[in-house]
Amino acid sequence: MEKTDDITHSNNNHDQHEGTERKLEGRHLTMIAIGGTIGTGLFLNSGALMSTVGALGLLLAYFISGTAVFFVVCSLGEMATLIPISGSFNSYASRFVDPALGFTSGWNYFFSWVIVKLQAAASFLNRWLPNVNQYALMGILLAVLVLVNCFAVDGFGEVEYWLSIVKILAIVFFIVAGFIALGKGIGGTFMYNLTMEQGQKLNPPLNLTADAGGPFLGAPAGLALKNIIGIIKVSFILTLKILVAMIGACFSFGGTEIVGITAGEAKNPRKAVPRAINGTFWRIMIFYIISVFLIGLLLPATFDKFQSEDKISKSPFVFALSAAKIPGVEDFMNAICLVAVISTANSSIYASARSLMALAQEDRAPAIFAKTSKNGVPYLSVALTVLIGCIAFSGSLFGDGVVFNWLINVSGSTIIVTWWMINLTHLRFRKAYKAQGYRLQDLPYRALFFPYGCYFGLFFTGAVVILNPILGAIDDDGTFSLKSFLGSFITLPVYLIIFIGWKLVKKTKVVPLMDVDLDTGNINIHAKEMGIFEEKPKTGFAKMINFLA
Repeated sequence: MEKTDDITHSNNNHDQHEGTERKLEGRHLTMIAIGGTIGTGLFLNSGALMSTVGALGLLLAYFISGTAVFFVVCSLGEMATLIPISGSFNSYASRFVDPALGFTSGWNYFFSWVIVKLQAAASFLNRWLPNVNQYALMGILLAVLVLVNCFAVDGFGEVEYWLSIVKILAIVFFIVAGFIALGKGIGGTFMYNLTMEQGQKLNPPLNLTADAGGPFLGAPAGLALKNIIGIIKVSFILTLKILVAMIGACFSFGGTEIVGITAGEAKNPRKAVPRAINGTFWRIMIFYIISVFLIGLLLPATFDKFQSEDKISKSPFVFALSAAKIPGVEDFMNAICLVAVISTANSSIYASARSLMALAQEDRAPAIFAKTSKNGVPYLSVALTVLIGCIAFSGSLFGDGVVFNWLINVSGSTIIVTWWMINLTHLRFRKAYKAQGYRLQDLPYRALFFPYGCYFGLFFTGAVVILNPILGAIDDDGTFSLKSFLGSFITLPVYLIIFIGWKLVKKTKVVPLMDVDLDTGNINIHAKEMGIFEEKPKTGFAKMINFLA
């Protein structure tokens, strides 16, 4: 089998083939991976989810979703550690499965991040600056983020690092304050300590209803576990509610896959990527599970303000910190949410620009977008990303923003499809790796619980893609909304149309296992040519920062 080596020698950590520079340190990748899992989904929307399914149901939703996403990232990590390129999972799909899958995934992923969601950041700023035009605030924020993404990649990494630090410290502060509040005897209802109001106990039989404020919610009022029929009805309804919560929790983890893209610009992906992935799981479990657990202890799931129209006012973190008698919590949470949204917007420009650059390098986009600056930044890709994002947002100014809201829904669903594709690609990668006689012990990182973790991730993400439009289209009164269904479902047919169209036009075929390219960009073969070297040991303050990451 003939293979080509497109990697050019370099002495300055500059990968001439990809045009990017390897300047991201291990701490950058770790925080980028963590930061991708901590956003407004946890800070703002966890209360609404808890009001739907209850505290224990929300715990299950976040645990199951977080586990599935972890296995997705494990699959990506195994491939990205061996072949750390900026095209990452989109390029892997082309090389390991079918060029049509890589084309489809690349453009869909570009689209999913190209809508820079700065209107939320502007709304948070408007809380403090009510007389300043919202679009002026958006323009200022966008200009700053464009500057960040036009400097060398380590500048982007440093900004993301400190933004993630702020989010982590906020959660740690909440956890400490939450336990202090519990120590003072402040709390709502949880598990079997069921209350209608604080201090008012329920009598048997155990009644898992919304008005009872039990560990699970969502069963019709008055439906109790008195007989087998009641148990079946409650189980069915609560299962649906937990599925809805799992889907909502799943979207909270959007962005964890960016660590695969950053591997293409990491100084030493052999060490940085595995560390980032392994740390992600435990931090998800600690930050999400403990936070949700405390919310359930401090607040009853029937708290009506979870459904508030005001973003900050419905945050369960605000209520919980208020219970601990901490002043200024709304402004504090507003600042944290602002940081989270800016971090997401910053990552969206980075991910979109790198995806477009990789598509151009593989002749799946105009070649001009593969050009990079002296600092290794794909500046034309950054420019197009920002331009398309602005055009998409301008649609929100007309027609009540219907088109823009559809674009937001589609972009969110596309992330889940991307996760499904990553698991599929990983299964194919392993088959080719073994078929070509490579040894598993030579992999710099091996995915945990393979292939079962991979199968679980594949099943879970596939189920989310199918169930999300169906369950999301059922209104609170039980009616089916065709508009909501189409807004979420449209992702799948668009994906299939692009895949089939490119396959027919280019006449692509599934890559035979023995023809899968496992050589180009392989760190075990081309580490020096790719500018990958062992990082110097950290000392002093740098060592402390690296440890905290």
